[in-house]
Amino acid sequence: MKLNIQNVLLSLLVFGSVTTAKDPKTHPGWKIPDENEVLPIHELPDCYQECFGWNHNKIIGVGDVFKMSRRQWCDDDWGTVGTWWTYHMNFCTADRCTDEKDGIKGFAWNYKLCGFLTRGEVDEKDD
Repeated sequence: MKLNIQNVLLSLLVFGSVTTAKDPKTHPGWKIPDENEVLPIHELPDCYQECFGWNHNKIIGVGDVFKMSRRQWCDDDWGTVGTWWTYHMNFCTADRCTDEKDGIKGFAWNYKLCGFLTRGEVDEKDD
C-alpha cells in the first residue's frame, strides 16, 4: 500500500478531530442566550441577516423574527419556523450566500441555539 502525504494528513485531521472534539455548545466564544432572550441574529453572516429581513422580518403565525426568543425558535411545535426556513430562507440564501463558510456558520448558529434534532423529533418515532 502506497501512502501519500494527502492520505496521511487527512487521516491525522479526521483522527485528531474525533479524539479532541468537544461539545461545540461549551465553546468559550459562544454565548447561548437564555430561552427568553431574543435570537442573536447579529452573529449570523451578513447574507443570512439580509434574508431574515427579506419577508419584512415576519414568519406567518409567529411574528417578527428579530423579536423571537430562543424558545420560540427552537421549540416550534407546529413546524412553522422549519417550514419558513425551508421555503423562504433557503431560496434567499442560495442567491446571496456565495461562500460555503456562510452556510456552515448558519448551520452552526442554529446548532448552538437548538442542538441537533433527534430522529424522534422529526418523524415522531422513537428509533
